[in-house]
Formats: sequence, structure tokens, C-alpha cells
Amino acid sequence: MSRTPLAFMSYVNDDDKYANGKITKFREHLSRAVKAHRGGPFEIFQDKNDIKWGQPWQERINDALDATIFLIPIITPSFFNSILCREELERFLKREKELGRNDLILPVYYIESPVLKDDANDTLAQIIATHQYTDWRDLRDDSFTIRKVRKALAKMAQQIIEALKRSEVDAARAEPVRKAVTVKAALRSNQLEKDGKKQQVSMVELLQQLAAIKPHLSILPEKAQANLCNAIEEAEQEGLEYNKEEIRESLKSAQDTLKDISNNAAAIHVGELLAKALIWCGRVL
Repeated sequence: MSRTPLAFMSYVNDDDKYANGKITKFREHLSRAVKAHRGGPFEIFQDKNDIKWGQPWQERINDALDATIFLIPIITPSFFNSILCREELERFLKREKELGRNDLILPVYYIESPVLKDDANDTLAQIIATHQYTDWRDLRDDSFTIRKVRKALAKMAQQIIEALKRSEVDAARAEPVRKAVTVKAALRSNQLEKDGKKQQVSMVELLQQLAAIKPHLSILPEKAQANLCNAIEEAEQEGLEYNKEEIRESLKSAQDTLKDISNNAAAIHVGELLAKALIWCGRVL
């Protein structure tokens, strides 16, 4: 299949064998019916046709499920006993819920299934029972060329086309929002990048100021001297990863101790260095 499928047919292979390949034929005729009424291709993914030799089959199925708009489950007793079919159905039910839609799953009731009855204890089956479905039980043995089968295919094709139109409208409405979110995210990313570069520059300046303070630490009282010395060394080692609040507190504490030191040239110089370091520390924060 060269084009991207718009629908995914979920079915049990043994059911197709039992029907002598008529489920596969159903897919082919439905695809043609939609194409005829739509005026454009409508490919339906089927595992036996669309998984090439050597491809990881589960990965290919998952990719197809993510890419398609519709799920066409072929409802039979075996369908609800198949773990894979149930997973495919649950996946699409989740998508319908996220999109606020109820027309993306198009069940085809193929073989009488008691599990669909009200008293059956199967949540998935009960959810499917509430969906509008195409009843193919009385048609499955008929030729695809007879009038009532062709009418049923045409009706289902129209249902798909209407759902496609709603999807296009939803996509058109969502596009401005998507673009706005994309632009906002890009601006935010650019701003974060600029902020990061500014932080890096500020950190370099801060480290330079701290390096200028180190030779003059002896003017500080022993405790303040030890605290600031440790803080400077850790800041030099860790850079932007360092706890900036800790270095700021150490710088402020050193400033406070200078108030008790006589007003001499050395104290004034260290005070100026501490003030400059605090400015750059604020910019890093």
C-alpha cells in the first residue's frame, strides 16, 4: 500500500479464513466505495496486506494505529476473545475520548456475538454496543455485487465521509491554537536560551569578583573568613550548579563583619569587592 491508510481494520484472522477471505474482500469493497463517493483514495490498513516480510509486525501495527483516523472492528465472538483486538479497541476509545468524538470507531457486526447483550459482563463489548454499527450478519454470505450489499457499503461510505469532514473542521479549528502554542514554545525556548547565556556570563563575572576577594580574606574574622573561603571554592568547582543562595549569604555575612572593622583603606576595598560580587550574584540568581 503506497498511500497512508486513513482507517485500520481490526479483526481476527481465523474469522477471515472461516469466511473464505470475505472480510478481506469487505475491506477492498469498502475502500472502493469511499473512494467513489469521496472522489479520493481511502486506504484501509489490514495486517496481512500491509506488513512486509521482515517488518516487526507489532511495531508496524502500532504505527498504523497511530497514523489512522478510523478503527473498523469486525465484531465476532472471537474479536472480544482476542487480546490484540481488545488492545486496538481500547487505544481508539481513548483517542475518541481525548478528541471529544464518538464517530472514529465504525464497528461492523459480522457474526452474532452474545457478549454484546445487556447482561454480558464485558465493559468493552457494552461500549461497542452503544456505537452506531453496520449490521453485516445477514449480508456476509451475499455477493458484493447485489443491490442491498452495495447500498450498505454506500451508506457506510457516506458515514465515513461525514466523519472525515468533521475531522477536517476540527483540524482547521485547532490549527490556530496549535500554531500559537508552537510559536509560544519557540519564543519560550529562545528566551530560556538567552537567559541561560546571560547566567553563564554573570557566573563568569561573579567568579572573577570572588577571585579578587580571596587575597583579602585575612581582613575578615576567622569564622567569616572560613565560611566565605569555603563558599568561593565550591562556587569555583561547581559553577552554575552551585547553590547561589549559599554564596550570597556568605557574602552578606562578610559585609556585616566589616562594620566592626576600623574604617581603613583595606576594609573599604574589600567592602567594594563584596558589593560587586553581590551584584553579580543577584544576576546569576
